[in-house]
Amino acid sequence: MSGSNDTRRTVVVGAGLAGVRCALTLRRLDPERMIVLVGDEPHDTYERPPLSKEFLLGTRDHHDLRLAGCDRDALRDAGIDLRLGERVAGIEPGLVTLAGGEQLTTDSIVLATGARPRRIPISADPARVHVLRSLDDATRLRDAVTPGSRLVIVGSGFVGAEVAGSAHALGAHVTLVEAAPVPFERTLGATAGEWLVDRWREAGIDVRIGAPVAAIAHGGSDAPVRVTLAGDEELQADHVLVAIGTVPNDELFHEAFPAISAPGRGIPVDANGRTPIAGVYAVGDAALVHDDHSQAARRVEHWTDAAAGAQRLARVIAGHEPGARPAPYAWSDQFGLRVQVTGHVDPEWEVIVDEATADTLLVRYVDTVGRLRGVTAVGHAATVARYRGELQAAAA
Repeated sequence: MSGSNDTRRTVVVGAGLAGVRCALTLRRLDPERMIVLVGDEPHDTYERPPLSKEFLLGTRDHHDLRLAGCDRDALRDAGIDLRLGERVAGIEPGLVTLAGGEQLTTDSIVLATGARPRRIPISADPARVHVLRSLDDATRLRDAVTPGSRLVIVGSGFVGAEVAGSAHALGAHVTLVEAAPVPFERTLGATAGEWLVDRWREAGIDVRIGAPVAAIAHGGSDAPVRVTLAGDEELQADHVLVAIGTVPNDELFHEAFPAISAPGRGIPVDANGRTPIAGVYAVGDAALVHDDHSQAARRVEHWTDAAAGAQRLARVIAGHEPGARPAPYAWSDQFGLRVQVTGHVDPEWEVIVDEATADTLLVRYVDTVGRLRGVTAVGHAATVARYRGELQAAAA
């Protein structure tokens, strides 16, 4: 057992954006605290958003993706005990056990374990059926997408749409398959979803809407992968990308505290990252955050939320006031457009379409008592910034 006499030690599990930002902020606020950062990937912390765009297009390599000021030398210079390529086997209050058997005593555990791609059953060569979450995933996909190749993308969320744009720009023949009758209907509303579909088709993407996938299989060797849709239509591809969302990596918490969490939903936390277990916190894509306004709990898988939430959590652990939680904000660059989303969306709220032209979009979401809760826009950067400020002020 390591450090049994140390009481001011924080173990951060997960060396992605949220974990690293939390560790570095905590170091600044509490210079004497011992901090251990454990990550199961061997790479320096890197930016995930460019994986579907600049990295796939070849305009940025893996060195360019490293998160500024967060490489292993910077972390070690900050006095953080960095354990890359290591896995945590279990947690309990005050103790973290690594897969190799080492036990770390601690007064605070931060679970920044992120999420993994949701998968579907296949009977095909796994090398031909891809997901996209990690740098290694992106490297395999980049090697697969070549001029003239056939790529079928299952799922038309932001990852699927961004890869479709990048692969099309590389000269691949892209088919985008979506099970729902309208992409983003539950997350952005039907108007925004239909507007995006029109843009994809105008760019030259073969879009299949309301087309659930029944099977993915192939005969091996150089035979094409067969993607069978409900209704028995069959698409042939050289490679397939499955981009149907994520599953939170919440197993460590659920296995330790099965009475207060449900596997696959996320780690329950308040607005500042506290779980119901004293000394155990969660932040980033694995966190299931309680929203005081709606009394609902949701996972917010946005870069900006992970970064801000990590810094706020570090302040909580260090004994400072956490500060205001910023309004959620996300963006997606696809087909030469920047789609911006701020706030929250709920299928029961009113959708107000302020503008929907060939090049611009502005949609607002108003809850059942008339409050503005979210905005989706293309070509309205200044307007989004203003609404983002309004949403932030309303939440304060």
